Amino acid sequence: MSRQTSQSFRCHPIAELTRQLLIAPASIRPTQVRHAEALHDDLEPDRNYPFDFISYHITGYRSDATPPMLLTGEAVMADLRLLIDKLTHATPMPVTDDDPVQSPESLAERLNISTKTVSRWRGQGLRWRWVAQPGHKHKVIAFTPQAVEAFLRRHPQRVARASDRTRIDPRTRQQVIERARRIVQAKDASLNQVALHLAKKIGRAHQTIRLLLEHHDRDNPQDKIFIDRTAPLDARQQRRIAHLHKSGVPMSQIASHFNRTRSTIYRSMRHRRVAVIDRLRLDGVASPRFEQDDADRLLAVSGGDTQQPAMRAGASVPVDDLPPEIQPLFNAPRADPDWLGLLLTRYNYLKHRAATARTSLNRYDPRVADLDQIEADARAAAATRDRVVAASLPAVLSAVRRHLVSQPDHSPAHILDLLVASVPTLVEAIDRYDINRAQPFDHYLTYLLMRQFAVDDSPDPDAPGRARRRADGPEALKRLRDAAARHGVRLPAAQ
Repeated sequence: MSRQTSQSFRCHPIAELTRQLLIAPASIRPTQVRHAEALHDDLEPDRNYPFDFISYHITGYRSDATPPMLLTGEAVMADLRLLIDKLTHATPMPVTDDDPVQSPESLAERLNISTKTVSRWRGQGLRWRWVAQPGHKHKVIAFTPQAVEAFLRRHPQRVARASDRTRIDPRTRQQVIERARRIVQAKDASLNQVALHLAKKIGRAHQTIRLLLEHHDRDNPQDKIFIDRTAPLDARQQRRIAHLHKSGVPMSQIASHFNRTRSTIYRSMRHRRVAVIDRLRLDGVASPRFEQDDADRLLAVSGGDTQQPAMRAGASVPVDDLPPEIQPLFNAPRADPDWLGLLLTRYNYLKHRAATARTSLNRYDPRVADLDQIEADARAAAATRDRVVAASLPAVLSAVRRHLVSQPDHSPAHILDLLVASVPTLVEAIDRYDINRAQPFDHYLTYLLMRQFAVDDSPDPDAPGRARRRADGPEALKRLRDAAARHGVRLPAAQ
């Protein structure tokens, strides 16, 4: 039930009005929401209304620049419900004694209906709002008394039918439970399958029978019908499910193997994805550009960067004394600073967008589309960082050679030790670089590296006290790749 609606606006002017209200000060949103709710309850679906009439009743402001436009009442009412949804989802309404609300569960109990019926009514005209309850971390959906009364007034027969379908006398209830138990003992059927079968047999709503069976197992833990299907999946089972699904095993086979319904398996996979997303490191450097409406277009985030980077004129850093296997990693002209700045801005924006989406994620019933977007942004950020690393390796080698000018040891083994020790500093520079400053990234990177060399010019930090390893090709390449992998970076393939 606590899910944001996925419907789209029917009237473009109301969609644009919603966008404007979302960027207005949050302090005035509660007043605008109450105006929109009152307007929704006063409209008639079969009448037409001027848009300036709608806008004025919500904002209290009438613009002479708005062209005259008539909108159908039915479409306006649907869009007003969506407007209220988006405004209160961004800024939840407080729960007070002067403005009470009902949860979906309490409304369902009051009207003797199921919560699924309440959810369906939201798409049929019952308006809602998101509220912030004291002591609760997450915002939830709730209904005001005025919203319920307006819906009951408009749809009295629909409410009566729904209430009648959920009333089951004790004798019929007991028969449903006994028949469900016999079916489960005779064949491997899920709760949903049993409820669907019995609903057809006795002429009741599918959801009514399903809720009856669910409530029986919840209220009678020692006498459950669906014993194997009610226990939650543990972490080990969830990891196994994710592995099987990634390996291409059909969902029907996975559900059968764990003796669960397909919906339970899908829900388990979503919750596991949420747990993985919660562990992602998405902290970055903020920028005012990230808050612009056209940030995606300005930063070309969706399409990616398909252009080859411009290169600085001049010779590349000498690599003749490096093992041949790693020379291609460092044998390139220095990347253009503007291009590197664009990559670093995009890297931080992708993390910012993923972190923002993660903050508003519904962890109890996450949408697959939201999870996909967060994961895609995190992968794109990692790929962008890999590109910055690859483009910055010549600058790392240049800083190493500058440091060696005043050092007695110029051996290839010493150079390799310094290159390996520079990888953590390179990753740190990428994460800490202030994209709002005009300082070129390679200048900042060189500063950090020279400071590091001045303090600690030592062999591989993962092998303290050992003699320096030989700088042969395969071993050198492996050491560089291992150092990068420890910090979540993938080096490009050496050609």
